[in-house]
Amino acid sequence: MPLIQTPIFYRGVLFVQSFDEQHNKENNGLVCMDQAGRIRWRTGPESVFGNGNILAADGLLFVMHGK
Repeated sequence: MPLIQTPIFYRGVLFVQSFDEQHNKENNGLVCMDQAGRIRWRTGPESVFGNGNILAADGLLFVMHGK
């Protein structure tokens, strides 16, 4: 079952990270979506942050590693 951390809505876009060790690893990583739900960019499966949370501050996005 994929783990989806609490998304963050910041500066008009939604940031979500997904992590699934068992199934479709292609969907792992950090995703940025606009308000219509269109994906603007994604990090891809090579950038997995595990169970870490996301923090937005001072124009930056901090992604904590969950390990």
